[in-house]
Amino acid sequence: LILVFFLLIQRSKRLGRSLKETYHHQSELEEIVDERTHALSRSEDKYRRIAEELEESNRLKERLIANVSHDFRTPLTSLQGYAQLLASKTPGELTKDQEEFLQIILNNATRMGLLIHNVAQAIQGGDIEKALDMKPVGLMELVWNCIRAHSIRAKDQNVELGMSTDGKEEDFYVMASRPLVERLLDNLISNGIKFTEPGGNVMVRLDYTNDSVIMSVKDTGIGIEESELPHLFERFHKADHGQMDHAGGLGLGLSICKEIADAHGARIEVESSVSDGSTFRVLWPDTAD
Repeated sequence: LILVFFLLIQRSKRLGRSLKETYHHQSELEEIVDERTHALSRSEDKYRRIAEELEESNRLKERLIANVSHDFRTPLTSLQGYAQLLASKTPGELTKDQEEFLQIILNNATRMGLLIHNVAQAIQGGDIEKALDMKPVGLMELVWNCIRAHSIRAKDQNVELGMSTDGKEEDFYVMASRPLVERLLDNLISNGIKFTEPGGNVMVRLDYTNDSVIMSVKDTGIGIEESELPHLFERFHKADHGQMDHAGGLGLGLSICKEIADAHGARIEVESSVSDGSTFRVLWPDTAD
């Protein structure tokens, strides 16, 4: 009995030590878990604050851009109005040089208006689809109107601007928002003129297939590096145009073109190589019937 009692005491001591060690390890694990939990909580709070700061920063940026865009439009509209009044020769006749200088003012005012519109459009983002007012739009008439709007600028830069098609007017109707299609084509034509050297040409062509209407803008300009093509429609991406980088822009025009095309269920493509010009092609689903 004494031996059994002694063995039980020894076993109890060992069990006690094991329990103490287990409790000690458990306490250490709990401390580690608590420490990690607090660290995760601190990280979560930190990332939440960063996310809130970024969201607030984006709101401030959008508000600033919207305000600046609005403030730019007011004097620009006044400038364009007075310039157009002078161009009408209502206040008096103009010399040939004065007409040329006045046209340069009008051209650059138009470019500034397009830039302001692109910035405002960029901060609206997904609101393009909400603004859609889908109606049958005749692309042939729309193309001619856009060409006329850019003809003076093209002539000033000695760039031939024209249109070609093998179809009839009724072949080129699509369901679309006319203002947005005009904005898309304005951007493509403007880019074509901007990056085409004097003596070159920019041609808009309309084609159709059984299931789509195709609007192409082809220029004989400086072209685009192959490495730039995958990023061409990204917002704020500006391709390297070498000596013609002075042409300016924020890298918004083509991204807006893609957003407009996407909103209409259309597809925009580009083919280009350096020194051989570029062709931008918009394939509209034939849904105007």
